[in-house]
Amino acid sequence: MLRAGGMCEDCMDEWEHCDGVRPQPATVVHHILPLRQHPEMALDMGNLRCLCATHHAKRHPEKGQRAPGEDGNKPAAGILIVKI
Repeated sequence: MLRAGGMCEDCMDEWEHCDGVRPQPATVVHHILPLRQHPEMALDMGNLRCLCATHHAKRHPEKGQRAPGEDGNKPAAGILIVKI
């Protein structure tokens, strides 16, 4: 999150190319290569990308567009729990 300045990296890419709306704060750290197939890359900085909820949902349409905690598990304020 520090590397991205707390902002969604996909939003920033779109903003720089004049293709998007104002960048949004990042709420999720996305693993580019999925953890299930590459658990050894869980903390590899080159495999991580900070995203807002909208862009994360676009990268994971198979998960639906549920909000964090919508499944009945309420994460603590400011913490997103990722199940692998």
